[in-house]
Amino acid sequence: MVEVMRITNGNGARVAFDPVGGPAFPKLISALTDQGVAYIYGALSEGDTPIPVLEMIPKMPAVKGYSIRLVVGDEARRKAAVEYVVKGLASGALRPVIDRTFKFDDMVEAHRYQSSGGRSSLPFELTETGVSNMPAPYTGGCQCGAVRYVLTTEPIRLAACHCTECQRQSGSAFGMSMPVTNDSLSMTGSTKQFTRIADSGGEVTGVFCPDCGVRIYHVLKSAPDVLLSNPARLLTPVGSGQAPSSG
Repeated sequence: MVEVMRITNGNGARVAFDPVGGPAFPKLISALTDQGVAYIYGALSEGDTPIPVLEMIPKMPAVKGYSIRLVVGDEARRKAAVEYVVKGLASGALRPVIDRTFKFDDMVEAHRYQSSGGRSSLPFELTETGVSNMPAPYTGGCQCGAVRYVLTTEPIRLAACHCTECQRQSGSAFGMSMPVTNDSLSMTGSTKQFTRIADSGGEVTGVFCPDCGVRIYHVLKSAPDVLLSNPARLLTPVGSGQAPSSG
């Protein structure tokens, strides 16, 4: 909040986007200017999201829910958004900061670079996921129990993706992803596969249980050494300290 006030000359931010929620939400309200707007578009925090009523009464902020479907589900809005980005990049009004580039084949190295102190576009780093609080191995599987797996090493990182494909697959505003190396996961039980072509033109294959339909992981043809699993499939959530469930 101190940094927000510094760059706004003490006025506070006009708009804030929050994909996390949880106990830190009152700090976001404190960082807003009078009658500012806070958009909530995720719930990465497992804690309750308190509402600082006494601070909100004099400041009069607006708190709104947001889904990317508002833009991608409306042809006119989607066209306007694309034109805004394209024209902004062409004119120099939008200047993305690129710290370092990686090839698709170097996905593992890219994740490790982000987690080791490199620039990250995610709202958290690997040390904040709780991975170090519960050493490998981990066990996981599908909902019905027909497919089970053992992960022998710690995940590369945890991430939340808000693309439309992840929204469709998860049925929520985002999909959780837990990249692991191919040779660290051993699986029992029969599975089926579904392959689709991503917007980039590359192949993405999802592996799922044929009985309950739960996806276990997906993998990119361009990066076969990395499996993108889902932390929700773990029988004991990473870093939770909870005892394994019955599935």
